[in-house]
Amino acid sequence: MQSVFVRWFPLSVVLLSSATYASQSLAEDLPPQRSTALVAGATAISPTPLDTKPQETRSSLEESSGAKPETVGPEAGLDADGSDLGNAARITLNFRGYPDLSRDYRIAADSTLSVPVIGRIKVAGLTPSILEQQLASKMSAVTGNAAYVTAEIAEYRSVYVTGYVAKSEASSWQPGMTVLQAVAASGGLYRAAETASGMNSFPADIERSRIQRASTDLKVALASYARLQAEQQGSTKINMPERLVSLVGASEAEDMILAQTVLLKSRREAYDSQLAAIERGNSLARQELDGLKAQSARIAALLVTRRSYKDKVADLQARGIVVVARSMEEEIKVSDLEEKSVNVAVATARILGTIAGAERDAIKLRLDTKANTEADILKTEHDIAMSDIELESAKSMYTKLTGELAPSVNRKAMSVSYSIVRKNNGDVSTIAADPMSFLRPGDVLVVTAREGK
Repeated sequence: MQSVFVRWFPLSVVLLSSATYASQSLAEDLPPQRSTALVAGATAISPTPLDTKPQETRSSLEESSGAKPETVGPEAGLDADGSDLGNAARITLNFRGYPDLSRDYRIAADSTLSVPVIGRIKVAGLTPSILEQQLASKMSAVTGNAAYVTAEIAEYRSVYVTGYVAKSEASSWQPGMTVLQAVAASGGLYRAAETASGMNSFPADIERSRIQRASTDLKVALASYARLQAEQQGSTKINMPERLVSLVGASEAEDMILAQTVLLKSRREAYDSQLAAIERGNSLARQELDGLKAQSARIAALLVTRRSYKDKVADLQARGIVVVARSMEEEIKVSDLEEKSVNVAVATARILGTIAGAERDAIKLRLDTKANTEADILKTEHDIAMSDIELESAKSMYTKLTGELAPSVNRKAMSVSYSIVRKNNGDVSTIAADPMSFLRPGDVLVVTAREGK
């Protein structure tokens, strides 16, 4: 049985209820004009609906039936731009004026986010801008004042790489992440340092592995550098680096630039969202400032009139025409207007401080973004230079050992295939992939190698 306790306060209502109101926070259940107070410690619990329908895994059905796994290309990677907060493991929230609430929040396994005072919110399917609007609305309902919130993804959920790679590990997913990038993050494809007999492999094999690793590092760095240059110039289009085309070919270069374009768009949207939030707060503050200036002008005009009238009454009192009490009434009215004038001046100073703070935040955001981009460019230039040195060194050593021009080798080529194990609502599927297939958070990438004939 539900129990409800209602207590009336001046201009506010506090409503406590048992667990039947778990789906929404307390502020949502009250009318906006009454939701100006909350009981300390009140929380909202959002139960996860149970899906009692049994589901059979797709992978087991495929094995028993012999059906071919579905294939996935770059266009099949949904949410590749990272805008869905269901892809996030941790997000950063900033509540202006509420430093205790401004921090990193971890997304629960059921894709929910718990914020003190506001309660638990389902974030799957939401973008950062939509979450900002929801949180600002809920915070405004709780406090009775306008609220400004910014949300930014601090960390994405992991993808897992295993099989024929240098190191099987979990890597933090990034928007537009491809199979090739995940393999590179795991140290590249596996290259044995010893033969089956336990003897060291031929030195040429080691140099061949160095060439492959350096080539991979170089092409990733070149694609990243092209994206950073576009970001620095404020452009939405990434110019195709000629060196990248000569290194990997036009087709692979286009795929890599496409992935970098997705990342560029995501970073630009995050920056624009933060700047827009600051500018909205600044605009509202300036509107309030205009109102205060108008009010100050009206009070000043009234003061001039009231002081003139007070002087006339004082003259009449001196001539005995009016009593002292009448003169005192005018003194009090003038004092009231002077007090209002002081209050408006204080409010004006406060709002000017708010405007200055917003302008300072906007300048800091622009400078920080510019500085971070320049720092990334310097780091990427260093990575390109080091990859060049490593690549030339490996090629030179390989030529000395084999007498052949790198990367020619006298051995059977390895055929590498990729498959993605993906879980969706309890249904597990195995998907054939290629190096430029997009990955989703939680995917397990299996790399398999077979020696060619």
